[in-house]
Amino acid sequence: MNYYIILPSAAEFCCSLGWNHVHSALLIGITNVTILMSLVYHSYHINQPHTMGRGCSLKVLMVISCLCPIIGNIFYSKAYEHHSLFIAMIGRLLIGFSSTELLNKHIILVFQVKGNATTEVARIKIAQIGSIVIALVLGSFDIKERKIGFYGQSFLLNFKTMPGYVMALAWVCLLMAYLCFKFPVEEVQFIALHEKRGELSISTSEHEDRHYRIDKDYLLPGILSRVSGECILDEDDQSTIIYKPTLSVRVGSLMVSLKRSKKLFMHNVALPVTLLLYGSVHLITEMLLTSSVIIMNRYFKCSFAHTGKALAVLVALMIPIHLSMSYLSTILGERVLIKKSLITMAIGILFFINYEALFFLCKDIHDLFRRESTDSPLTTYYDWDFGLTQYGFSATLMFLSSVALEGLSSTLMSKVSPAKLNKSPINCSVIGPVFGCLCRFLGNTIIVFVGFSHRVINTDMVNSLAFILVGICFCCVHIVRKHYFFLNGS
Repeated sequence: MNYYIILPSAAEFCCSLGWNHVHSALLIGITNVTILMSLVYHSYHINQPHTMGRGCSLKVLMVISCLCPIIGNIFYSKAYEHHSLFIAMIGRLLIGFSSTELLNKHIILVFQVKGNATTEVARIKIAQIGSIVIALVLGSFDIKERKIGFYGQSFLLNFKTMPGYVMALAWVCLLMAYLCFKFPVEEVQFIALHEKRGELSISTSEHEDRHYRIDKDYLLPGILSRVSGECILDEDDQSTIIYKPTLSVRVGSLMVSLKRSKKLFMHNVALPVTLLLYGSVHLITEMLLTSSVIIMNRYFKCSFAHTGKALAVLVALMIPIHLSMSYLSTILGERVLIKKSLITMAIGILFFINYEALFFLCKDIHDLFRRESTDSPLTTYYDWDFGLTQYGFSATLMFLSSVALEGLSSTLMSKVSPAKLNKSPINCSVIGPVFGCLCRFLGNTIIVFVGFSHRVINTDMVNSLAFILVGICFCCVHIVRKHYFFLNGS
């Protein structure tokens, strides 16, 4: 929620400080730097045998993850009053430390022993989508500017600063809840089961594959294997999975773990292919969401508030897309749907291209890479009278295709992940989020480079991004077609 709440107002925030509107991509994407640091540290923490399942250490991490965004959001809003983009960047970096994706899943799997871990993680996924919608709606409220006094301090509240103060207040409430909530001290059930060589029965449907993992949709095989062991099907009852608890021990140095994980990761070609798809859709989604606010204002003169509300409606469609893909995957299979989703995305990119600007650009084809000595007016026309309809249709098609591909690639990644890799400290549950985080940062960096390029070919932002999207989509289609036979999780 904290990541996307500034999306509608970030461009206007930067312009109000005297900076270029494309700085908004940097303001949004810089959070991924500290998100990446949090993911790496949390992965290291939950892999330590002496800290696994310790409630007090998990509670400390959760409290820290609340303190940092409280300070960061106040810094971000105060930066507007002090006209400092640097302070805003520091605030956004602090907000990144609030990422606790791995910790949340670890807590569910450690302290949830009733066999419904998948249901709980699915609820987290739905809550994440819902929080993005709420964030975009909150960030789209264009309120009248006013000053509020609190303990001798004045706070300027307007369209640009309200997201920071609202999120700071929300994090304070969550911090109070964490301080009042008592985490379990130890994972007593799992340790007792391990010492007594007990078994935990978890029901599943009869059509499930013998080696199909409980965590089929959300990149959980690594955490699940390290905490609780592997899933095997009971020969007597085809509808029961016997769960034999085991606790992994961190062995060897980091370099040894890296080499071992790399060897296991490259053993099956389906795993790197699905990771490439997973990262590509994160990159495309980030580019679409971040650039949409700039494009809608620049080409169609839409207000930032209205654009944020339109994006909230678009993001709300993620839930039915995830549910429909989950159902269709049981009928057609993931690799068939991946192929069809890539074709749909390619069609969306073809509609996305600004053919009017491309026509005028071809007339000056000899000057495509000429560098402008001054900041010339940027292209503001988009496909004659059908531009807004065309952009809305193409952006929706690409976004929904990306959402479908994200769920399908993560599901397939969980299926093709080797059991030995799942028990390693560096596994898919760590590699997936880290790679996705890097791709999001890369997507925002591309927008910044396009915006600050003084080449004639980049005067039109839509086509500059479209050419990059075409390259990414073509690469994914080629790799999927080449390794289609091996993309089988059964």
